[in-house]
Amino acid sequence: MRVSGDAVTAFRFDWSLQRPDGAGFATSSDIQADTLGHGWAGGLRLLELRQNEEIVGSALKVEGILQSNALTKADLEARRWDHASLKLALKDTSGGSNGTVCMGELGQVAVRGQTFESSVSIAPRKLASSPCVLTAPECRAVLGDKRCGVDLRTRRMRVAVAHQDGVRLTFDRTIEAQYRFGRVRWLSGANTGIDQDIVDIIDGNILLREQPPLECIPGDHLEITQGCDGQPATCGDIFSNIANFRGEPNLPHTDALMRYPGA
Repeated sequence: MRVSGDAVTAFRFDWSLQRPDGAGFATSSDIQADTLGHGWAGGLRLLELRQNEEIVGSALKVEGILQSNALTKADLEARRWDHASLKLALKDTSGGSNGTVCMGELGQVAVRGQTFESSVSIAPRKLASSPCVLTAPECRAVLGDKRCGVDLRTRRMRVAVAHQDGVRLTFDRTIEAQYRFGRVRWLSGANTGIDQDIVDIIDGNILLREQPPLECIPGDHLEITQGCDGQPATCGDIFSNIANFRGEPNLPHTDALMRYPGA
């Protein structure tokens, strides 16, 4: 609360967090203007905020208390909140102007007892857009996004876990090669809602990039989605989508441009 003459102005921070799987919540925390401290009203506290219009220098750190079902220790330790989107707004409760302070993405969350802490990645405005289109021999689109246009609804399959050995998962059926570089989403069990990357298919089994964060038991269900290696042959032969290929495989590379006669 801030007192100026006969006017009393109260401010608060409004927080909005959304996980990659779509779950999220909104809360508020009071601002104590006399001490420049930040209250725990919503279970979140701002530790540091530094914004810079230059290429580097922006930083945001958040601390929280595990005091509600919205943020549980199990979910944080399972890394469900890693890379969650965050929006921080300043609210004038006396009816004055309001505005967004910053938007970003949570980094890896560190849990310490009944509190947690995370840094937030804030993209400076100068990095919000690329000044030119990048080129690469591989496709720059993500399979299924607007640039790609492939409908993934027909390229998903539900399976049940038969056995887990580290990053290797065996299912109740053989998994075909087109699921290499795809994704899995856990639909039941302790890992429900967690997405993971597929790095390879070996003998009909899936190899994940990382081991499931929580215990996996036979019978747990997953949804697996096909992947793409970004090559023109895959785009044309597997997905019949070469018209939307977003790469330049025939563009000369740097080494070719630097050659000289006799080289």
